[in-house]
Amino acid sequence: MRFLDVCRNPAARSPSNNPVPYLLIVQGDYVEIRASKLVVPLRREAHAPPLIRDIMPVVNVLGEAFVVMTPEMAAVSVSHIGPVVSSLNHDYFAIRRAIDVLTGDF
Repeated sequence: MRFLDVCRNPAARSPSNNPVPYLLIVQGDYVEIRASKLVVPLRREAHAPPLIRDIMPVVNVLGEAFVVMTPEMAAVSVSHIGPVVSSLNHDYFAIRRAIDVLTGDF
């Protein structure tokens, strides 16, 4: 799992209709913590709360719109993160800005 990898959310038993079927890895690749990863839930746009400008970008995963729920960022045990299904490297700047704005580092 690398920075901006999209992984299945094992807690979403039925990914096709679960509001949060994916987790986005936002932990830097250089960090040697292996037991957990810092993740952000990816919530289906139809199930998302009102967007907060600059903190909750909308991205596309496998042809579907998702909101990057940056305010819900958390460390999760790697045993609770499913396999990688995609990458959001092409959305690097929007996601990096969301994290920076949330943490006050902009």
